[in-house]
Amino acid sequence: MPAEDGVVSVIVPTHNRATLLKHALLSILNQRYPLIDLIVIANGCRDQTAHTIHELQSTSFPARAGGHAAATTALVPQVTWTVLTFKETLGGARARNIGLDAARGDYVAFLDDDDLWHPDKLMTQVQLLNRYRCAIVGTNFFYLYGDNQHRPAGGPAHGASEATELRIKDLSCENSLGGFSLCLTRKSYIGASRIHEGLDALQDWDLWLKILRNTGLPARISPSRHVYYRLGSDRISGRYTRVVGAQKLFLQSWHTVLDEPSINYHTMRTWCVQLKKHTGHNVVRCIVNAGWIVKTIFHSHERGNLKRYIHYLLLPVMDIDAVRVWLWKHRLWNHSARP
Repeated sequence: MPAEDGVVSVIVPTHNRATLLKHALLSILNQRYPLIDLIVIANGCRDQTAHTIHELQSTSFPARAGGHAAATTALVPQVTWTVLTFKETLGGARARNIGLDAARGDYVAFLDDDDLWHPDKLMTQVQLLNRYRCAIVGTNFFYLYGDNQHRPAGGPAHGASEATELRIKDLSCENSLGGFSLCLTRKSYIGASRIHEGLDALQDWDLWLKILRNTGLPARISPSRHVYYRLGSDRISGRYTRVVGAQKLFLQSWHTVLDEPSINYHTMRTWCVQLKKHTGHNVVRCIVNAGWIVKTIFHSHERGNLKRYIHYLLLPVMDIDAVRVWLWKHRLWNHSARP
């Protein structure tokens, strides 16, 4: 890829995850894209984070063999480092906004400190962003769990080769682009927009909607699986009390953009998460409200999510990700190869 395609600023917020952070940063340093502006925001870290960062900065080139997302390529990316250290814990939104303020690249991508990238991730996304007239390029992904085991998440139909197009209406009910680790955009498309720092969850979704609204352009999702999304690492999505507040604030912020079926869908989402805050006889409440849930999903045209919500509601006192991982670990059809 020619250097004139521009620099990608990669923003990595981290908090007390030195071991996971090392693997995440190695997956950036092993990218086949040639020009990377790497910005690490260490907030409130009291572990070996500083030592880990210094160790990688001091290495002329990280070993490709035996590492996560290892690559066999002669291309060594030119990486400039910016490390911003804060004694206090900033929170993910504030840390990423600081990273956006420091970004000097033509493109912007984020990586959570517990996720990993395939070596072709940035190169593929920049190519797609230049090929299509779109504002954001996402990617399909693998779930990463256990001892470096991974399984494919949902994705395109078998044999699909084109990047799926998404308009702002396609993101009105669900964040179809996915989390921060999955997407790449132009810095100019973000402009003065920033992540809503009052949201304890749904921060990525809020930013993607702002970019699509700013530009009037669609997004695309690459059919490739170029991200390894780690399960079971204390993600905010499992802290249901905070998620309920974020759901309500998100709906308040975007209600003028959403149509009535979408607003009803968000109301249902909030109710579902509120159930997850409590233990007890919630299955009865799920059964009583099943008709309303099905009707809301069908009216919103999110029918593909019906199965997910049935599972979600029938297991109100359980961690769905934990159940999924347990099942994967006890089946012969899991993927045990390293990413």
